Amino acid sequence: MNCGGLGRQPTRRRSRRSWPKRSRMKSAVRAASDACACGCCRSEMTARSTRRPTTRCRPSRRRLPLSSKRRAIAGRSITSPRPSASLRAARGWVWDSSQRRAREMAGIEHGTVCILGAGGTTGAASFPVLSKRYALRLVDIPSAEECVAKPRHPLWPHWDAVPQPPHEWIRGSVADYETVERAMTGCDAVVNLSVNRSDPHHAFRVNAVGVYNMLKAAVKLGTKRIVQTGMISVTGYGYEGDLRYDFRIPEDLPIHPGSSLYGLSKQCGLELTTIFAKQHNLDALTLVFHRLRPHDQLDNRDENVVIPYSTAFDDLGGILEAALRAPAMPRPNEVFFVCGHIPTGKFSPDKAERLLGWKPKHNFERFYRLPKPEA
Repeated sequence: MNCGGLGRQPTRRRSRRSWPKRSRMKSAVRAASDACACGCCRSEMTARSTRRPTTRCRPSRRRLPLSSKRRAIAGRSITSPRPSASLRAARGWVWDSSQRRAREMAGIEHGTVCILGAGGTTGAASFPVLSKRYALRLVDIPSAEECVAKPRHPLWPHWDAVPQPPHEWIRGSVADYETVERAMTGCDAVVNLSVNRSDPHHAFRVNAVGVYNMLKAAVKLGTKRIVQTGMISVTGYGYEGDLRYDFRIPEDLPIHPGSSLYGLSKQCGLELTTIFAKQHNLDALTLVFHRLRPHDQLDNRDENVVIPYSTAFDDLGGILEAALRAPAMPRPNEVFFVCGHIPTGKFSPDKAERLLGWKPKHNFERFYRLPKPEA
């Protein structure tokens, strides 16, 4: 409509879409001015309610009171203060995730322990120590009689007799889930000592699929403690690793097994244990073994030289017992170096001493310490 230049020009009508936005802006301005501690926002508000509060004012951090309806919907914990630590402890409340893990996961002092792959040298070395505290359920492919009769190294531990009740022996492979579940039923903890190093098919079936079967059964049966064993090659030492000339190597360094069959298959087991522990809140930890040897004499390996990562056979039972009895760990699937204190300082069992309370009994001093000069 043209008024001939006289009077007020017609204005364009606002779209209805802008109304809700303008209304929300008014509400935001009112809320900001109400929360202002000094009142400057309210004093500088003009007739145009679209003006925002000034930036020099910092609104108070106190929470605005909720209406009774909103309080009922949101819950009283939003505005109520957090109880003190003493009050939470007195009432038995658990707020921290680490405290919750410590309450749910305690060490296994007594009970039944399933040992997978018990027919080897590690199982024979640890049986005398673990059998004094736990009822052991031993699992391996050969029978107990076959393990006693098989050829043995003159300096290595071996099975001298068939285990007697309350201990029992179950024949089967960790690659078979039904065997693993049947063996773990009714057990308080499980220790996995099974390993295969050379066969391309069986290495992954034992070192990866076997670990998966153990973890899957642990989730289903509610096993309280899982002790997995690893190999030092997953840390990058030996084979094709790049840590040959490093020192003070920590346990939590990135996994680097190279392209070796043994290292790759063991890496799969380590990753599976970590994933299951995080996903299902399993109480799991990994003990890293490498060169197991007698503590008092050389066994014609490594050119009769004590390498930087060496573990005495007599220490195996003690570390497994410490891993079973230890309290809850700070993180899922903590990794521990199990070795003696070698002067090179390349690897150290300090973490096991700190969290598990275990110290190696043998550090192989006689192989690197010079004899005292005669007077």
